Amino acid sequence: MTTTGKGRFFEGPVFEPLGTRLLLSMTPLLEDGPLEDRSAYFVNSLDNIDAADSINTDQLWSGGVLGLELDGEGYIVGIWDKAWVRTTHVEFNEGETSRVELKEDSWDSEHPKPDHSTHVAGTIGAAGARYWDPHSIQAKGSAPGVLIWSYEFDDDLAELAAAASSIVASNHSYSYISGWKKLGSLESIDRWYGDRSRYMESELFGKYDTRVQQLDEVLYDNPYLVSVWSAGNNRADDFTNRHGDGRYQAYFKTDPGYGIEDWHGADFYEVSSEDFPPPGPDGDFDTLPPRKTAKNNIVVGAINDIRTGDEPYGPEDVQIMYFSGFGPTDDGRIKPDVVANGNLVWSTIAQGDYDYYYATGTSFSTPSVTGAVVLLVQHFDELFPYSPRSATVKSLLIHTAFDQAVDAPDPGPNYSYGWGVVNAAAAAQFLSEAAEADGTAWLNEASYSGSAQTYTFYSDGSVPLKATMVWTDPEGTPHGSTTLDQTTPVLVNDLDLWITAPDGTYYYPCKLDPANPGYAATRPTDTEYDSDKLNHLDNVVQVMIDAPAAGVYTVHVGHTGDNFTQDYSLLVSGGSDPAFPHVDGMVINDDRGAQYSRSVLKIELDFSENVNSTGSLDASDLVLYYHDGDDYVEADTSEAVLGSYDSETDTVTWDFTGCRLPDGWYKAGTFLTGDVTFGGGS
Repeated sequence: MTTTGKGRFFEGPVFEPLGTRLLLSMTPLLEDGPLEDRSAYFVNSLDNIDAADSINTDQLWSGGVLGLELDGEGYIVGIWDKAWVRTTHVEFNEGETSRVELKEDSWDSEHPKPDHSTHVAGTIGAAGARYWDPHSIQAKGSAPGVLIWSYEFDDDLAELAAAASSIVASNHSYSYISGWKKLGSLESIDRWYGDRSRYMESELFGKYDTRVQQLDEVLYDNPYLVSVWSAGNNRADDFTNRHGDGRYQAYFKTDPGYGIEDWHGADFYEVSSEDFPPPGPDGDFDTLPPRKTAKNNIVVGAINDIRTGDEPYGPEDVQIMYFSGFGPTDDGRIKPDVVANGNLVWSTIAQGDYDYYYATGTSFSTPSVTGAVVLLVQHFDELFPYSPRSATVKSLLIHTAFDQAVDAPDPGPNYSYGWGVVNAAAAAQFLSEAAEADGTAWLNEASYSGSAQTYTFYSDGSVPLKATMVWTDPEGTPHGSTTLDQTTPVLVNDLDLWITAPDGTYYYPCKLDPANPGYAATRPTDTEYDSDKLNHLDNVVQVMIDAPAAGVYTVHVGHTGDNFTQDYSLLVSGGSDPAFPHVDGMVINDDRGAQYSRSVLKIELDFSENVNSTGSLDASDLVLYYHDGDDYVEADTSEAVLGSYDSETDTVTWDFTGCRLPDGWYKAGTFLTGDVTFGGGS
């Protein structure tokens, strides 16, 4: 019997880039030379620019319908991959300066240049600026102005932690090999990555192991880093009898006592199908390799391209690719998170400075989402006086995703498409509306410390009411290696989200049943609070009310278990500004305050008491104080607008929409004393 790679399976990472290069025999495509000389070799394919169109990133570009002119300039993305990105490719160069920087000290011109990493980099950031060259135009990446740091994936987590303060996002289009894998032409044999001495299903799929825990720890320690990972291409893998005689290689942790003549300890061994029947196909559900099961990253599956010619597209236009990895995780969490085009994507390659090819895999759906993330962070930074947490970006993608498909027509999440197709245009529009604070989009980055929090919204009943909450959870406890498909939840801080309606109905988050992974999500309701109807598995929760009756709804944030402190991001759409906090007049020398969200931009003061002298009231007569963490300081209300006086309630409203006030605790009052005249009335 032969052995290979002693200890390799458990002693170190076994990575593979997740993509398939097509038409490998098309040699002229890879040669240097004028592109027009090779035009006969190009066939119809889907392009980076079409991948951007599938998730509507193109609408954020210069000339896009949203008028935003975003390109990612000034932002940095880290790419971890098999090898370095070709820095000299024309798509990354403007003059003599490359937008790609190699971060591995050992890399030089002699270092191998596989195409995979350069293709990924192009899907993120190819300029597409050679307007006379159709191949360049079609290769335009999602964020064509972004800077790219190129890393090899062997020491990814340590490098990720070191780069986290500089990069806005990271892209990881590779996996630990799990389940079936065809070895190269020299060996021509199937290999199964799993413990064949114990299982007929690879225990790696869906598992929360120490490698996953370490990733969650890095992301928890760096809450502004958005880390995007491919879902893997394992779902179609199977034993193919590549050797021709039923033999295959598999890992054996313990000696089975037969069928292996030269047992020398845990290792890979070549065995016969007669002695050890090959495990079955990797399968549909539960086909996510390690790292794809983390809580705090964004995992991207692959769909076919969406090119309907007109917007919007419908469920009939969305189709999952046959290989894209499915959830659930072993503890039942929803993964992948989102999907994007990963079929026949045209992009840059490393063979030459003017070379391109098309490829298929979740490797190539992932970077289009990474590029979209860069543009959404750029847009956020232009709208708000602070940068978004990674949980905010993740909640934005999930909240605005298109959540129906030809084989998953029911709205809501599932274990194949996650929360749906990324819609970068809808995400950008949500941010724009939330910043204006005069529509039905509301965004809040807050912190929870054990006391229930509520937010109130008015729905006119014309559109669905939806709330999405995401938080970056501390690393969980890894599952051991002794049991297959361990279901112990790895959620640490169990935040809860629910909505109560005007009629007293409780609306709970969408839930999936990991025991029946093909079933549609449920949306529990009740006439009273019921903790069992909450989601106690995921650090992404969403409540959706399709047809709300007009009235005031309350969004509740609570928790299950012991008290903890946890930052979270909450997005709400379909409800108008929360109810105004009522602050008594004459509280300038009082310690009372009103907790106030950035989108609650109005304050109403009651003048029914303690106002006894004559005078006129204008906007500047209100003094507003903000608690900066140490003490109350006067807020800038120069853009405040005085509303009309309500003679029935003796109240008047100030509108602070233009002031861009931060979240926090406020107190307000007026120095006026005595009778006050409001536009001629008192």
